[in-house]
Parts: sequence; structure tokens; C-alpha cells
Amino acid sequence: MSSMNTPMRSPRPRLSVVIPVLNEAPSLTRFLTRLQPWREAGHELIVVDGKSEDDSAASAIPLADSVKIAPPSRAGQMRVGAALASGDLLLFLHADTDLPLNAPELIEGALEHGADWGWFDVTLDAPGLAFRIIGAAMNARARLTRVCTGDQALFVRRELYSRLGGFPRYPLMEDVAFSKRLRAVAAAGVISTPGITSSRRWQKKGVLRTVLLMWELRLRYFFGESPVSLHRRYYPASRPQVLKYPQARVRVFAKEPVAGQVKTRLITALGAEQAMALHCAMVGRIAGMLSGSSLAPWGFSVAGDQTHKLFSGRGASLAAVPQRGSDLGERMALAARNSLAGLDEVDPGEANLDEGAVGAVVLLGADCPALTAEVLEQALASLTQGAEVVFVPAVDGGYVLLGMTRFVPELFDNIAWGTPVVLAQSLERLRGVGIEATCLAPLWDVDTEDDLVRLEGLEPPLSF
Repeated sequence: MSSMNTPMRSPRPRLSVVIPVLNEAPSLTRFLTRLQPWREAGHELIVVDGKSEDDSAASAIPLADSVKIAPPSRAGQMRVGAALASGDLLLFLHADTDLPLNAPELIEGALEHGADWGWFDVTLDAPGLAFRIIGAAMNARARLTRVCTGDQALFVRRELYSRLGGFPRYPLMEDVAFSKRLRAVAAAGVISTPGITSSRRWQKKGVLRTVLLMWELRLRYFFGESPVSLHRRYYPASRPQVLKYPQARVRVFAKEPVAGQVKTRLITALGAEQAMALHCAMVGRIAGMLSGSSLAPWGFSVAGDQTHKLFSGRGASLAAVPQRGSDLGERMALAARNSLAGLDEVDPGEANLDEGAVGAVVLLGADCPALTAEVLEQALASLTQGAEVVFVPAVDGGYVLLGMTRFVPELFDNIAWGTPVVLAQSLERLRGVGIEATCLAPLWDVDTEDDLVRLEGLEPPLSF
């Protein structure tokens, strides 16, 4: 009977350790062997291998609870691992970072003190003053900004991770972006007992060079550069770009940046110069996404001077061409028809373009910073799989993307451009000629003062 009066202790939370790896076979066995006491205590180890060229996956099998093969992408691999996890807590641990063996207890203590997520301080494993300074600077920066990097072993309650949608599918800066999401909604805990992380990045590329590169990348990210283009800067391409949809063509409609003539509905709120700066920033953002996504050949269709510097050096594989026509419908119609006919001028050497017939064209505007490579790929995949026309609707009643596999002139005639009925009229025209369009999830674009509020939550941020 006395046991009935004894307070029941809550069961200790189970930790799911997600370990993304790529070609780590020489050290992976030692790394995982060291973590076996965690498994014995009831925690689980999940290894997600990014199609390594060595025996990483095979060496992990006897030492992990789950081993999964996934496309090489740290963010993608961590998302796969989190989806497999059964624990209450998630710990994302790089295979070149050794945490204290009592890390599960340290994490539990941080959570008991009110944290919902957090990270570990780190030291670098190489001797020398320079490496001690780098480690101290990493720790100080993380504590000051409440933003950690992957080397610092981010941990988070599983429920919170799921609620925020997990790591964004970025090729770089996914840890920074997710930390920013977490710090906005939950308390963080920093564990001062440090992990020991590899110095190989600094040793291989040089201490000063690596430090400067990392700060450059973070600064560019802060000012809104796409993680895709940052990834290309961090991992310079060693082979020609291979496009996933080489028979498609993507045309970005944009205006020559002239103060007072772009984003005119925002001039009252921003002023002519700032409205133009916003326009330029959005053009740069969409260009970075397209050039880094390796999805399809793309280029600008420009109202005004297509030789303006805003449209050069952006990684486009098609030459910028002028928009022609008396109204938006006619300009779009000519661009679609010319692209489907294969009349786009190609800049040689930018990409391996398919020599066959053009199978699809996608027209999009530069004023939808919420458009991602994933959404564009959904549209291209739909067109490849049989859809004749695809829209990405805009929340204001228009659309931000139009894709088609054949020219449909009815889409461009007698449409009330710039009004909330553009999409509805377009769908009605298609039904009139027996075409059922595919509509993806709607996105917002930037046309009015109310749209400026949405920019504040954009990741990565758009600086202008």
C-alpha cells in the first residue's frame, strides 16, 4: 500500500540521434561504437547515408538502429532521419563531432530548465591558438544570436520540430534558417560542456581563407542571397551543369529597373528608389533560385533594355530577350509561342541543353519571392507527366506561374490583367477549349503595401 503514495516519476524521454553521413567510412565505425552506451540506455541511432561512394552505410548497419540511403543533401538527409525517429527528442549530430558521453543527460537537464531546443558549445580537435579562437568565436556568436550551426549538435523536442516543418530544404544554411525559426517561438538552452568537432575544414582550405569564406557566406545570406547560389560558392562546380528537365524552357518576366517605373503601387510606401531596389532584389532572388536548381534552361524576358546589368551574370542559360507586344497578354503569348518553337537564343557553355524539341514552357514573374525550386519542379513534373497547362495561383486572384506543353492562344486574349479575376477567366477560357488545368498551391506576390508585411517572415530574408 505504501507504494501507492510514492510519487510516480515520468519516464525519461527517449532521444533519437539523427546522423547524416557522406563518405565517412574510415571514421564511422569508431564514431558509432562510442555511442553504443546511448543505445543501451534506450536511445536510438539513425544513420542517413547520402549515397556514399565508400562503405559508410555498410559499416553503420550493425551499430545503428536504422540505416537509410537518401540523395546527398544534409538538410534532406536530416529530414529523412527525423521522419524515421520514434523518440521524444531529436538530436542532429554530425559524424565528425564527438559529444560528451553524458550528452543525453545534459540535454534532459536543459529541457528541465525550460529549454525546448538548443545546442552544445564546441572546441576544435586541432591544437593551436587559432583553432581555440575559432571555437570560442563560434560559441560566442551562437550565444549572442541564438543561431547555431550543424557542428554544434542542435537538439529539439520532436513536437516542436514537426510543428515548424523541420529543416528547410536548402543546400546550405539550413541550420541557420531553422535556428531562426526556433528562436522566434521557443526558449533555447546552451550546454557548456563542449563537443569536440573536426578541424579538417580549416586545415584543408586554410584557417584564414575558411573563416573569411564562412563570414562571406553568412553575410550574403543575411542580405538575401539564395542558399542555392551560396552552395555553389561553397562547393564550386567541378563538372558541367546537368539539367533535370532539359526540354523545358523557363522565361522570367521582368522590367528594366528605372526608378518610378517599377513597383509603382509601392512608391507611396517606399519611395521610387526603394521600390526599384526591391524590384532588383526580387529579380536577384529568382535568378539565384533558377541558376542553382539545375531544373531547366532559363532566361529573362525584359520590358525595356535587356542588356541592363541587372540581367547579366545571373547564370541564365538562355539569352535575355526583349518583351514584344502591345499589352501583357500579347507579350506573354509571343514569349510562350517562341519558346515552344525553340526560337530562344542560347548562350553556349552555360548548360548542356537538349537538342530535341522543346516540350514545355514556363512563364513566371520576378515579383514572387515565395516561389521556390520545389514549387517550380512540381510544375515541371506535372507538365512532364501529362498536364497541358499548370498554374501556380496568386492569393490575390491572379497567378505567379503559367506552364504549358502546347500554345493555347485563348489564355492571352481578353483577360482583365491586373485584376482579381485573372485566374478565373483563364480557367474559363481553358474549359471552353476542353482543357482542364492543374493548379498547385497558391503563393503570394508583392504588388501592394499589404504585401510588404509578408516580406518580414521570408527565409532567407530579402534585403533591399
